[in-house]
Amino acid sequence: TITSAVPASLASGASATITGTYSITQADIDAGQAVNTAKVSATDPYDTAVEATSGATVPINGEPRITIVKTQMSGKSPVDAVGDVIGYRIVVTNTGNVTLNTVDNPVSVTDTYPGALSATTLTNPAESGAADGLLQVGETWTYLTNYTVTQADIDANAGGANQTSEPLVNLADVAVDLPAPDTDLAASSSVSTPVRH
Repeated sequence: TITSAVPASLASGASATITGTYSITQADIDAGQAVNTAKVSATDPYDTAVEATSGATVPINGEPRITIVKTQMSGKSPVDAVGDVIGYRIVVTNTGNVTLNTVDNPVSVTDTYPGALSATTLTNPAESGAADGLLQVGETWTYLTNYTVTQADIDANAGGANQTSEPLVNLADVAVDLPAPDTDLAASSSVSTPVRH
């Protein structure tokens, strides 16, 4: 936006300074730079059109950040029987200043259940913003998961009657694959549910 007056004419050898402002957009931050081009057009004394352009590129520091928080939302604590169901909520938040889960910075969220040999990849989160698959700045993705207590869980935590021992630990992880030379992001959150006998 031009914020100063533009002269109606400019004598040979003379100059004029024109000022303006530009508001940085999220697209600029995601691109890592703001590119601005100025163009001047005029007509010389012979009615010939003349013009010139000049551009400036301003670098913008991207600061990708992410958090994950897992909480137990339902079920007993402690659990004490096979078939007890524990309900969890996992919330992933973009706390940085760049859009995540683009082609350049995919986001992966996994959940590791008690006793599992490998993690389960979570998909289809509830997005707090537009349902576009992008984790926008300040946006949260929410996942709801369940775990059903097994006999193996009870046996593995066996102790005396009415005693609690090692809890069932459920771990959630989030990872963001960033382009070089940036360092990939990773965060985790776990919930421990006691087992009673």
